[in-house]
Amino acid sequence: MSFFSLPSPRSRSRAITRLLGAATLAIPLTACSLSVPIQEHAISYNKAVGVAEDRMFLLNVVRASQRYPMHFTRILKVTGALETSASVSLQPPFGIDAAEVFGATFGANIKSTPTFEIDILDDQEFTRGILTPINSELFQILLEQG
Repeated sequence: MSFFSLPSPRSRSRAITRLLGAATLAIPLTACSLSVPIQEHAISYNKAVGVAEDRMFLLNVVRASQRYPMHFTRILKVTGALETSASVSLQPPFGIDAAEVFGATFGANIKSTPTFEIDILDDQEFTRGILTPINSELFQILLEQG
């Protein structure tokens, strides 16, 4: 075999077949791997809402202790777009050792853009409810439950 000889058509065909086989298997696997980050985003949003509500509550406790006005809000809903994309890049065999030099690159990307809708709780019904003292029976039940 001389320095400038090309690989046989059969070896090229096998290399291309292996490359296409790898790409065919990688695309469904990449799509399956996208569902895990979606679940992680949902859980992280849930945790973020909980932390935000806890901080708002604590801030109102501090405001009340300093006799500052308290502000109450609630998160109505979290919406947004979750964009997913998958890609496959094939590197065809070129060069002196063309039968052995080939490759493929597989990738996936997830982009999340959440928005929050917040409601200010300042109507008469909320104010009446928060200012109404808890009756002693309900207070006793809450104490018994810990």
